[in-house]
Amino acid sequence: MYNDLREFLTVLKNKNELVEVTKEVDAKFEIGDICRKVNDIEGPALLFKNIKGYPGWTLAANVIGSLNRIALAMDSTVDKMITDYADRLKDKEKFPAKIIPKEGAPCKEVILKGNDIDVTKIPIPIWHPSDGGPFITIGSQITKDPDSGVPNVSMLRQMVQKKDQIGINPQPGKHTQIHFFKKKNKNESLDFAVAIGVDPIISIVSCHNGPLNESEFDVAGALRRDPVKLVKCETVDVEVPATAELIIEGHILPETCPEGPFGEYTGWFAPATTHNPPVKITCITHRKNPIFQGLYEGKPPTEDSAITTLSFSASILASARENCAGLVAYAKNQYGAGYMMGVGAIRKMFPGHAKHAMHAILGTEAGKYQKVLVIVDHSINVQDMREVIWAITTRCRPERDIQLERDASGSVLDPSMYPKSGICGRIMIDATEKWEEEGNAPFAQRQKLISHVGSPYWQDLCEKGLSRYLGVDLSKWEKG
Repeated sequence: MYNDLREFLTVLKNKNELVEVTKEVDAKFEIGDICRKVNDIEGPALLFKNIKGYPGWTLAANVIGSLNRIALAMDSTVDKMITDYADRLKDKEKFPAKIIPKEGAPCKEVILKGNDIDVTKIPIPIWHPSDGGPFITIGSQITKDPDSGVPNVSMLRQMVQKKDQIGINPQPGKHTQIHFFKKKNKNESLDFAVAIGVDPIISIVSCHNGPLNESEFDVAGALRRDPVKLVKCETVDVEVPATAELIIEGHILPETCPEGPFGEYTGWFAPATTHNPPVKITCITHRKNPIFQGLYEGKPPTEDSAITTLSFSASILASARENCAGLVAYAKNQYGAGYMMGVGAIRKMFPGHAKHAMHAILGTEAGKYQKVLVIVDHSINVQDMREVIWAITTRCRPERDIQLERDASGSVLDPSMYPKSGICGRIMIDATEKWEEEGNAPFAQRQKLISHVGSPYWQDLCEKGLSRYLGVDLSKWEKG
């Protein structure tokens, strides 16, 4: 695995997955414009080395903005990384985070306090022309449960408001909001830190959805198969990744402030709010020659949609399969905004199994926000929408196999939700092949799937592949 962001960027460069941009670029709008175009072609990671007005800084973006790069970060493959993630979660207690002395922590190479604090000197982009200001988008935000002391690592937007203040957007029901409310109810502030420019696994687990008493640092240790090294903050009771590029420390105040608007992962602008809390910055630390890491938010495909395809999918699968035997796969759709669409696969064991799988998925921490949920048979690749659409159109009778649910949990960032109550509906589609008890024809009377197994050429063609079999180069089109 990778010790830090720099090591991962070096690997990406060696694999031609990174483009270094030496042209002078503006953090106001231009970086966002470039990232939008790169996302549209599902292109490479970017390293901007010449940012207007910010000497000494570079900016990395779209670092894990493709499923291939996420699989590389996981030391896995695209088709196996979700199940690998879910399986490795079983070992999270074997790799607890370790706290190291500050002398060995690269993130402490430069320490800024008091009048030296000025977050506006960091090249934080204004990503879209209608954003309310510069936004930190891929920071790993760290708070502790005031009761248990268990840390939570999350990824929430933070808006630059003053040289020593940022605003955050804790979502209803999320762990950061739960921590904050426990302190706010006592009119107390909550210790806070955001780590920017971390190793890719920590960025991935920042989108993990698990129980309240689970530390994402332990999850990262299990995924890395090596404990995460943490170091104590300078001014708050929080531990942060020791190899991060940049740390911002502070207190989430029991107050409110104007925040937003911001172009969100849905592709729509989330409107400005007045109910989100501010963070009073108490310290900034960073490495020498620091790399700021940013993430473009917007209509998928984006880096956000790629990251959550793994983290949401694996955390849902790991939890749901404990309550639903035969649930063998699940994938959040990369092009369905956020966690709004997913596909699960079952090895059917009893009539009504698909409905049971739906309830198991919807009962998970991340699954409760699902807006469109499809269940297919285990023979269908849940990450291949060609197969999923085929299953829906040939194995689903709408009047029987589609359920609509009202008054379910939803994301307030859903642009179709009005008023922003956190309540919405969902659609659930059973696209499995039905048993006779579920309304299908007796087996002997069913239509049969087309098969080439009876052909004398088929096995040889499958073993050799088209290129070898035909004696022509079709590698551009062949997979694997």
